[in-house]
Amino acid sequence: MRIRLLGAVLVVLAVAGVAEASIDVTTIVRTRQSNFKTLLNLHRSIKGELMQASPRAAVVSQAAAREVELARQLPSWFIAGTGPDNGARTDARREVWTSAGDFRAKAGALSSALAQLDIAARAGDVGRMRVQQRAVGEACQSCHEDYLSRF
Repeated sequence: MRIRLLGAVLVVLAVAGVAEASIDVTTIVRTRQSNFKTLLNLHRSIKGELMQASPRAAVVSQAAAREVELARQLPSWFIAGTGPDNGARTDARREVWTSAGDFRAKAGALSSALAQLDIAARAGDVGRMRVQQRAVGEACQSCHEDYLSRF
């Protein structure tokens, strides 16, 4: 809900021609941080489920599908003017904005890994789910190494 509302607000501001000048940086950064906490919690629930002797594929699929949705939106959370160069209190490195193409590619790799995890879960293939969960972790790690300041 927050993500869609934020997107709608930004569209309205962009149409009005004042998107960068009128953004509430604090709200955008907090929303971005909240979205990442949601991703982390979903990741932890999947990881916990896959540690079980008999993981429930439906639980993994439901969480992975939600993560795919969020990961596809991830680049849009980093709006110009909401980084450390503008005084925002954020753990995002400035390279998120200066290397935006690479950042988008890494977000795309995360989305793809999550989609493959969801496919494995829908098929009920526990072995493949575990392999894909590791691939998701590697995709997260790759982005964090380059774009998270506290990493």
